[in-house]
Amino acid sequence: MTFDSIIFSYRYNKVLRGIFVKIPANSLVGLWGRNGSGKTTLLKMGAGLLMPDSGNIFINGENVCNLASKARYKCISYLPQGTFIPSDLSIEQLENKIPSLSSFAKNHVFLMKNRKTKIGLLSTGEKRFLEIVLLFSLDRQFYLLDEPFTGVEPNLVDTLEDFLILQKNNGKGILLTDHNYRHVANIVDFAYLLKDGYCFELKEKTEFYSKLVEAEYLPQK
Repeated sequence: MTFDSIIFSYRYNKVLRGIFVKIPANSLVGLWGRNGSGKTTLLKMGAGLLMPDSGNIFINGENVCNLASKARYKCISYLPQGTFIPSDLSIEQLENKIPSLSSFAKNHVFLMKNRKTKIGLLSTGEKRFLEIVLLFSLDRQFYLLDEPFTGVEPNLVDTLEDFLILQKNNGKGILLTDHNYRHVANIVDFAYLLKDGYCFELKEKTEFYSKLVEAEYLPQK
């Protein structure tokens, strides 16, 4: 999946000024940037919820900019910042509605222990983890994850990191953005930084910290 020369403005505010981001299959790609830099905007365009002013989005060589969200969802899953699972259902009831979830959920003890618990009673991090597991159970080719680690408790962070690495190794192309630098840096193969409407590729993991300090995204230690 490739975002090529993406330009986007909110009225007179040009947020993205010719963005190029590539998400190969079998890869975890990070996206960093300050609040308002356009990270969520870019992910929403990938999911078909926003249209770029100009530029193209390619999936397997096909320009999908004119495809409706429903058509894109055959090969893309998008995790928004806000929760999307009905709080009045239990995990068991959700499995009944989406059978593919069962084979994924059974690999995680805390989900199995809480199968009859209403989703609204789960912690913020548990709900977030469940949402991510649900999306990957749908078996799409590319995943756009907006703040996947939000609210995830420390005892679940390693589990989530391992889960995302496993999905990458199963051939998925994953783009994720999160304000927790460490969680993203731990697992991605390479990353991009959005700043002032432009996109800068960070190729070497050993240089992530120094480059982000240089760009004034991270403070100097």
